[in-house]
Amino acid sequence: MAREVRRGLLFEAAANAIGAGKLAAGMGVGRRCVNHKIACDRSLTDVDLIAAADTLEARAATLMQLAAHLREVSV
Repeated sequence: MAREVRRGLLFEAAANAIGAGKLAAGMGVGRRCVNHKIACDRSLTDVDLIAAADTLEARAATLMQLAAHLREVSV
């Protein structure tokens, strides 16, 4: 049970970090699907968690590029 709770909390943290809509888009599902998974109305699979991680990594890469561009223009 503790493992499932942790998985759910981490998935919810991912949705909070980038927004449920962006997470849903990155996962290729609707926002309601993400909301149902957070509410535990739908099961949270390993595929869901991997897709969420991939979406977070893509967003992080975009943010890192933005940070680099900001540094370039500040010099």
